Amino acid sequence: TPPADWHMPVPIPFLVVAEGQSFSFTILPRTDSDQEDGKLAKEWLLEALEWIGAGAKTAVGYGRMFTDSSADALKTVDELEAENKTKDIESFKEGLRMQPNTIADEIQKLDSGNLAPDVKQTIASYMLDYVNANFKQKQLIKNDKPKNWYLKLKELVQNN
Repeated sequence: TPPADWHMPVPIPFLVVAEGQSFSFTILPRTDSDQEDGKLAKEWLLEALEWIGAGAKTAVGYGRMFTDSSADALKTVDELEAENKTKDIESFKEGLRMQPNTIADEIQKLDSGNLAPDVKQTIASYMLDYVNANFKQKQLIKNDKPKNWYLKLKELVQNN
């Protein structure tokens, strides 16, 4: 018998995601030799999500997913990592105070920062070029020896 008011039905809510939401899936090979398997897994995942869907109530249309063909959605991991490194570099450069009285603090901040080694090296190289072009020789040398911060900056460029 169909439910009626006198049966005191208890509705069972379930969570849904609003239509048009974006999801990202990442497939990474464990080794370099797994590259082809990763491409095959990507194809299978895309096909399964479009045809079958994911989660509950797929028979009535929930969980169906479609490929977003926009450029951002199809980026490789290497492209995303390169973008993040570029953002880290630009963000650090924007905050730099490149005056003689603050440069040592900026180098210390760079050295102790949680940045990838190649990002540190790029920023240190930028800073070294800036210092060499804009600072006077007497700001770099004290008692016929390069200042400690200048040596540290050169070390960051060479070691990372």
